[in-house]
Formats: sequence, C-alpha cells, structure tokens
Amino acid sequence: MVGALRASLERLEMERVDLYQNSLAPARSCRLRPTRGLASAWQLGLTRAVGVSNYDKTQMQRAHKTLAKFKCSAASNQVEFFIIGSYRRKSGLLARCLELGVRLIAYSPLAMGLLTGKYTPEAPHLACALENMAIC
Repeated sequence: MVGALRASLERLEMERVDLYQNSLAPARSCRLRPTRGLASAWQLGLTRAVGVSNYDKTQMQRAHKTLAKFKCSAASNQVEFFIIGSYRRKSGLLARCLELGVRLIAYSPLAMGLLTGKYTPEAPHLACALENMAIC
C-alpha cells in the first residue's frame, strides 16, 4: 500500500494526500494487512487521514484496534448506503462508526439509480438493478 501511494503521489506531484482509503473489501485471510498498510502510510506522513471500505461493525472495531496500536485512527468507512435500504442501520455499522468517531461515506446513495425514477416496470434493466440491491 505504501509503495502504491508513493507512486500515486509522484504522479500527482504531491507530498501527501488528505485521505488514503483502502477501497477493497477486507480480505478474510489477511484482515490486518490493509489496516497496517494504512497505518504505515499515515506514520510516514504520506496521508493526513486513512479510511476503509465495506467493513462491517466487527471489522470496523478490529481495524480501529489495530490502527490504535500505531497511534492512528480511521477517519472513514465507505459503504453502500442508500435512503430506503435499512440493512446498514439495522446492522449496527452506523452506530459503531459513530461510537468510534469514523465518518460513514455512502456510495450509491440513490440505489444505483433506482430511486431517481430512471427505472420503470417496463424498463428492461429494472430486474438487473433490483437483483444487485439489498432491498429485494
């Protein structure tokens, strides 16, 4: 992660970024490696803050604990979160993020366009959109 960030900083002609976010889902077999990589980037001053993506409340707690060992904390957790989906609220993730001082960053807040009126019962893409959503 540090090598990738250094390469990005070089291309961007910057000394550091404001937020370095692991945008991959946490790997089950190597749960702490991404977190340690984020902490290393922060310790080296290559980023002002670090974040994770798609961590559930247990993984968020584990990441928080691991980062604390490096005197670092997660600033954000980016997850699919939309108005009519209640899974994230019911899962306890939002409450855990608030408890840990982690900002929840929503992606797909309009449910991949489903909430925009873009899809109608006659639209052929409606079934595909609904299959990908956690609301069905």
